[in-house]
Amino acid sequence: MNRNDNGAPALAPADALVREIHAVLELVRPVGSEEPQPRYGGYAVSASEAYLHLAREADPERQLRVLRHGNGKDSRWWLADERGRVIDLALSAADRKVVRADPDARYPYEEGRGAMFRTGPEKPSKRAAALVELVRSRR
Repeated sequence: MNRNDNGAPALAPADALVREIHAVLELVRPVGSEEPQPRYGGYAVSASEAYLHLAREADPERQLRVLRHGNGKDSRWWLADERGRVIDLALSAADRKVVRADPDARYPYEEGRGAMFRTGPEKPSKRAAALVELVRSRR
């Protein structure tokens, strides 16, 4: 597992799939609404689920873990890659710069635990399926 200097899980670089999902989220985010903190925070579950399904299409053997932190009412979802690095789709490029500059600004990913989406690993939820279709249509 890749860890940073303070022993916490490291952030994975934003790959092409993260950038594709963020481009789609820019299309569906309500204009003029309050900015969630972080930028894509309100879409973390759906975006993580869409990433999971799209990544498995490209590489069916790839096993991504889904981790959850919180009491169920206020949770944060993200994925971990095969090296244990955090793939947090709630973080924009600007959010990632803040975390790199100030490690104390990072989310406590080390407190997360394994979880799975309500619809399971095979069938995406309606919101995630919509994101998957939007990503596919832009390719």
